[in-house]
Order: sequence, then structure tokens, then C-alpha cells
Amino acid sequence: MSYETHGHASTDHRSKEYQCWLDIKGRCFNPKSQPYKYYGGRGITMCDRWVKSFSAFLDDVGSCPDGMTIERINNNGNYEPGNCRWATRAEQVANRSSSRLVEINGEYIPLKAACQRLGLKHKTVSGRIDRGWPVDRALTPSLWNNPKKVRSAIQ
Repeated sequence: MSYETHGHASTDHRSKEYQCWLDIKGRCFNPKSQPYKYYGGRGITMCDRWVKSFSAFLDDVGSCPDGMTIERINNNGNYEPGNCRWATRAEQVANRSSSRLVEINGEYIPLKAACQRLGLKHKTVSGRIDRGWPVDRALTPSLWNNPKKVRSAIQ
């Protein structure tokens, strides 16, 4: 087995990117790893290129900006180019599998992000959707200040 020299690990320090790469491998391939059941245990894997080479991983995702960690854009998808990015903790929370996704202009985004983008209250919009409102109507700001329009929206 040949070893790769990349300068991101020494006997007393690992870079954030290198530790991230090791953690991903553990989540995907080590059944003894605590989070394995949420990743490898449900079929999430890491592309062969990244498994074989930390440098390839680093080439594809780049250096980690301060305050960010790795995120899978499609959290049912694998760790691979095009599905991973550096994201803030808030962005990751919004991208959980439990988040309600809505379509706005052909883009699927978490409901909370849609509400922020449109300047609407998440709790109100979520409640309306739970009561059977169509998503596009619940996200229509012009309905909010007109009780007659609100009544017609739910009929």
C-alpha cells in the first residue's frame, strides 16, 4: 500500500479538511462508528476517487472556510463531487431530511428558507400547510393582509 503525502497530517496535528475526510470514511465504512447507522448503514457511501485519495477530496471541495463543515446537498446522496459543499451549521440544520422542502421558481428549498426569502413567518406558513393549504397559496404574501383572500385560499 502506498501512502500519499499531502501535508495535512502529522503526528501531532491534522488539518480540519483531513479530519473531515477521515470522519466521512468512518461514517460510511466503519460499522463500529457511532453514526454509521445513519450513513453507511442506510447506503450512503463515498465516491471511489475520494476513498483512494485525500488530495482528490481536497481538490474537489477546497479548503474549509472558518465556521463551516461538510454537507451533502442531497442528504440521501453520497459523498461525491457535486453533492458536497462547505456549509454553516444553520444551513445544515435547514437541509436535514426532516426539513419540509418547497418549490420556488423550480428550486427546492427548505420551507424555513423560503419564508425568510419571502419575509413571511415560518410558524404561520407551516400551520397553514398543515391545515391543508396548497403550498403556493400559503407562501403568497398578498394573501396575508386580506381576510377575504385568506378565506378563499383555503376553499
